[in-house]
This record gives sequence, C-alpha cells and structure tokens, in this order.
Amino acid sequence: MIILDEDLDSGQTKTDSDNYPGLTLRHPQAVHARSSTSTLPDYDTSEAQHRKVITRSTLSLGNFSARVWKIVIGVLLGYTVLSLAIGLPIILLKGRDRDDSFSLAPTSSLWVSEDVVLPGPLQLATTGIPTTTNNMTCNIWDTHPDIENTQFARFQLPPQGLITIRSNVTYEKVAADNINGTLWVYMNQDKKEKDIIFNVSMKSSSNNVRLQTNVCFSEQGSSRGLTIYVPDTLGVGDLLTFNVLALLPQRKASIDQFLVYLPLLEHRIGYVQKQIEVTQFTLEGAARPMSCEFLQACQITFKNIMGSITGSFNVSNSLTLDTIKASIHSNITLTQGRLSPKPVILSMDTGDGDIDASIVLEALSPIPRWQNSPAFVAYVKTFNQPLHLNVSYANSSCSAPVQLQVQNNMCRTTVALDETFQGSFSAQSKLSQTNVQDTVSERAVSPFGGSRTIVYDQKTINRATGWVGWGQRPLSHQLLVRSYVEILSALSPVNLTFGGPT
Repeated sequence: MIILDEDLDSGQTKTDSDNYPGLTLRHPQAVHARSSTSTLPDYDTSEAQHRKVITRSTLSLGNFSARVWKIVIGVLLGYTVLSLAIGLPIILLKGRDRDDSFSLAPTSSLWVSEDVVLPGPLQLATTGIPTTTNNMTCNIWDTHPDIENTQFARFQLPPQGLITIRSNVTYEKVAADNINGTLWVYMNQDKKEKDIIFNVSMKSSSNNVRLQTNVCFSEQGSSRGLTIYVPDTLGVGDLLTFNVLALLPQRKASIDQFLVYLPLLEHRIGYVQKQIEVTQFTLEGAARPMSCEFLQACQITFKNIMGSITGSFNVSNSLTLDTIKASIHSNITLTQGRLSPKPVILSMDTGDGDIDASIVLEALSPIPRWQNSPAFVAYVKTFNQPLHLNVSYANSSCSAPVQLQVQNNMCRTTVALDETFQGSFSAQSKLSQTNVQDTVSERAVSPFGGSRTIVYDQKTINRATGWVGWGQRPLSHQLLVRSYVEILSALSPVNLTFGGPT
C-alpha cells in the first residue's frame, strides 16, 4: 500500500517535537518543486501503466525477432538452393567417374570407349576413298588368269606396337548380302618367319565395283596394318568377298594392341601360342560368327550383334563377350596376378541367346587382408534363353574372393560352384521356383579346416539367401572381402549348386 503524507503549509517549519526517538517509518519529504496539489497514482492505475509499458516492449521485441528470423530463413534457403545447383552436378560427375573406374573397355565404333584410349576409331569414314594417304600403300594386286575377278595381295609387319585390321563398312548402311568373307588369325607354320604376314584376296562381282574398292596397307600411325575401303553405295547384285589371313610368328613377340573391325566378315582365331604377348585384343563384328580356339591376353573384347561368340580365353585384366541376338559358348580362365590391386573382370551379355560357359579362377597368390576388393568380378546376363555356368578354382589356385552376378528371364538358369567357394549367396526368381543345394558331404575333408556348413537366412519357394563354406560363418563386423553370388530371374526356375559341376 502507498502511504500518502499530509501536505505541509508553505510557512510551517519542522520542530524537535516532531521527532520520535524510536524505530519508525520516515515519510518522504515534500519536494520543493512539486505542486502542493500533486499526488501519486493509486495502485490499480500504477499496475495498468506498468503493464502497458511491458506490452509495448514485448511487441517491439517480437517484431524485431520476426524480421530477424525471416532474414535468417531466407539466407538459409538461398544457401541450400545454391549448394544443390552447384554441388549436385559435381557429385553426379564424380559418381559417374567412380562407376567408370571399374568398367570394362568396349571399342569405340558401336560402344563408347570408357577405360582404354584407342589410337583411333575402329570404325572409319564411310567413303570408298582412303582419307589418309601419307603412309598408305593401296591396291598392290597380283592376279591369276585362271581366277576371274579376284585379286591377291601380301603385306608384312613386325609384331610390335599397334596392329589394326579395319574396314569402313557399317552394318547400318551396307546389306549383309553385298559383302562377305572370313578373317583368319593363326600361327605361321614357318618357324623362321619373324613378322606378321597378311594375305588378302578380294573377289568382286564387276570391274566397276573393284575400281571403287581400296585395300591399303600402312606401316606406321594409327592405321598401322590393313585397311579396307568399300563403296558406300552398293546396288542389288553387287558383291564383294574378302578373305584375310594374318599369320603370327612362332617367336616371342609383344603386341600392345591388336584391333579388328570387320562387321560383315566371319572371324576365326586359331590357337595363339603364349609366346605372343598381347596387352589388348579387340574384335568387333556384326552379322557373322566369331570363334577362337585359344587366346591369352591382358584384356580381350569380342563384340558382335547378330553373330554368335565361341572360344577359349585366358585373361589377367578383363574379358568382354557381348552380342545382342546370338549365343555365347566359352571356356574362360581368369588369372589374378601376384599382389594385383584390381580385380579381374568378366562380362558376358546377350539377349535372346543362350549362354553356356565354364569359368576357372586362378589366383597366383593369396589376397592381402588390407585389399578392399575381390580378386574376381563376373557379370553374366541374358533373357529368354537357357543360362548355364560352371565356376571352379584351378588346382594350383589360392583361395580368393569372387563376386558373381547372374541375370536371366523367362528361361532356366543353372549355376554351379565348386567346394572351394565360401561366401554368401542369394537366388531369386519372380513367379517361379528357386532351388539351392550343397552336394559336398558333411564328412568331406576341407583344406580350410572345419566341416561343411550351409546356413539359410531366408528360404522360400522363390527366394533363398544364406552362407555356405567350411567351419563357422564369419561375423558380419569382420572387415574381410568375402565371396558373393547373386542370381536374379523371373518366370523361370533357378538352380544353384555348391560342390561341383552340373
């Protein structure tokens, strides 16, 4: 409560009798400048005035805070938009580069080259006239009077560096009926020969077609080897037949790149002996079959469109067997070198064609525990045709992790891995059955120690996942690169067998 003092007369003075010696509350003295009639507000009025001051202060602070928050939120939104606009393309480009770091190296005419820089495009300009004449020798023919409309030529090259056998023929512009023939690559029976020998024969349906065709040879540059230029306009009834024989010497030789682009010719590769060391062997066709008795190289690429691919291959870097509407039958050996930091990669891809392959894995040394990648990576894919794979380790091979992915649709898929395989598996077929079995006896003796074990994480009619191997299943937190096989299919059964071939 506020205690009001009585007003003092202007002439009245304070005396000693007004003082009280005890404890008391001293009333405030009247201020000389204050009017005798002024009074302090009552309690209710004072509280109302106080609340009004607080309200004005709160509203002022509230308006200021709202403006600050709007500015902060606007800045954050602008920063987020700029970060997405600038950072997202960079992340995507880096991700694409990272994905391409383990991709295979297709050729540059029908497929974009991603890993290997070729000295020049495999596919040439679609003209019948050579575009590069500085170091080319063209149309040096021998004729035989008893063979009509047929010419012969012979060239030779030292077996080193780059070797090319190419044509300007394109599958889109020239009908398969106008051009045919065969390419043979074999070992020379003459053991004294040191060079690669090229024997070429050309048969034409008319003299006009022959004059428009150029067969050239170059000893250096990006076209080092044999180049065939055919007319870009061949009419009905026009015919060209080429037979090309390339003979490799039986002596030790080192070839960096052996590139072939002959879309409308059949390709036959003989047994290429191991003393011919090839870093990259690329064969590209279109409508004719490709076959190979045996070929060993760091990197091998066979690409086709309507023709089949068959053969035996041994690679230490990558193998690509790719066609679109034909079968792939092959015997494959993947060799992992000593302390190699990258996996050996296999890719087999076709459509509406069956795949039948035997894959042998050979690791020359154990995989270091610090290496964060498998020794072998394989992708196998087809649809609407049977797929059959047998995967095994060589007898002299060290145990090495493999990652295998298989995909098929609308036809049976059968995959078998031998008893050396240890790792996880996943087999799935939509709207069909999945069967997983281990044919290894539980009493079998393991080189790794422990008994045979198969553990299912999930097992239904159309899906099975788990682990198979020797001894106990490794813990998930152990930082080890493990083997893994995955099979995906639809509308067709999947059979996965551990323990041996099927």
